[in-house]
Amino acid sequence: MVLVYKKRETKFDPDAKPLTIPVPPSLGTPPAGLTAPRYDIAAAADALAKLKLPPKELVIGAIAGEPQTERAARIMLDGLVKLGLPARIVTEPWPAAAARLRDEKLMYDIFFFWHGARYYDANNWIGEMFDCDLFGTGNSSWYCNRDADRLIKEARSAADPRTRRQDFEKAAAILAQDQAALFIATAKRPVAYSKALKGMQVSPVGEVIEIRSLSLPPLTDGK
Repeated sequence: MVLVYKKRETKFDPDAKPLTIPVPPSLGTPPAGLTAPRYDIAAAADALAKLKLPPKELVIGAIAGEPQTERAARIMLDGLVKLGLPARIVTEPWPAAAARLRDEKLMYDIFFFWHGARYYDANNWIGEMFDCDLFGTGNSSWYCNRDADRLIKEARSAADPRTRRQDFEKAAAILAQDQAALFIATAKRPVAYSKALKGMQVSPVGEVIEIRSLSLPPLTDGK
């Protein structure tokens, strides 16, 4: 779910896709029956009442100068206030936030950030972020599920693409069921270009245009 915070109202952005499992849709398919998390204050209040947890102030982290994370933190704070839960936002520059991610005792209770594609493989997301051997580095949540960890490691070593994908999908389903992290959405970015341009391809790694595939028809009449 993608939520836009404006004037203390929570609205859905129709141009973004909710994610059920923590990998891009082109790299993994959720199992049947597994649904994406939803923004439901009433359901959250009911679940909290059943848990009967003692009140604790929650610290929400956001990266200074990153509007996506700052907006998400405000949405989360708004929801927690409606639930009667004490919470506050700590907005810090990336170097300060990154230092917290390396120390479990300093880590925020909730932290919003975006994770781009350095290479186009499911390991870029769930492998680097949830490997039990990467605490304080890629695994900034300090979460570990040994079943998911085993599948992640098996996927990395699999030579067969189909086996690799299936193992990552199984691991992603476990992470989604545990709600180890909420992957809010994968972005859609419009690209405007001339109809005369052929072979347009946008690489998911770095979101750059593949110049090598582009071509234009020869100019005629000096135009």
